[in-house]
Amino acid sequence: AEGVAQETFTVPRAVPGGVASVRVHDTDLLLDDTRWFHLPRVGASKVMVVDGDPGPTPFKSEVFFLERALSPWGAQRSGVLPQIVSPAGLRELDAAEHRVVFLANVADPGPYAGQLVEFVRQGGGLVIAMGGNVTPRRYNTQLQELLPTGLRERVSLVAFEASEGVRLELPDPDHPLFAPFTNSGRGSFGRIQGFQAMTVEPYEERGGTSGLDEDPRPATLLSWSDGNPALIERRVGQGRVLLWTSTL
Repeated sequence: AEGVAQETFTVPRAVPGGVASVRVHDTDLLLDDTRWFHLPRVGASKVMVVDGDPGPTPFKSEVFFLERALSPWGAQRSGVLPQIVSPAGLRELDAAEHRVVFLANVADPGPYAGQLVEFVRQGGGLVIAMGGNVTPRRYNTQLQELLPTGLRERVSLVAFEASEGVRLELPDPDHPLFAPFTNSGRGSFGRIQGFQAMTVEPYEERGGTSGLDEDPRPATLLSWSDGNPALIERRVGQGRVLLWTSTL
């Protein structure tokens, strides 16, 4: 009586939204024991992975390792539900259900470009990965509103007879994307090797490392040790686009 009590609770990872209620089970508060409130939609947790280079077996598909990296212990434990689709599956893209889209070596994103632009502007995340199916001219035309910078050509980072590729530089631990690796795991980035990558048009670098920065200019988040960009970020509307210059 005449006091204040505080209780916290966790809503499920996915809630459709609507009207919710909180009730205090107290025999002295029967006439005033319930409060109703609006519960916004929570938990668009699906990740759509568009496999642009499916193999004869899942193991040989472009996205085999990506799928397992996104959900190594299953959706129940990781909270991420990867949905592997062909490019035609982009028709089912829904900002209310999907949080991120991966375009993995997709040859022709043109038919779905408008849908992808709207998805990102509404707050979705888009990761665009390169590969042998990607044609720079087509991407520069069809995804001009989303690309952090224009694509040039796919080049070899090392000589043809090289047994090792060019390694990644370690990421900035102050960037929110890499903050989880501050205590452990950051050194693993240096073991990643690239043999081919897409070169890009020069761009004016965004200042600062804040992932919440609304500056629309691109920022280089990862680089190859030879100086070429590996991961470039750009904000579009309320969402974010990441360009990975090699294959997944």
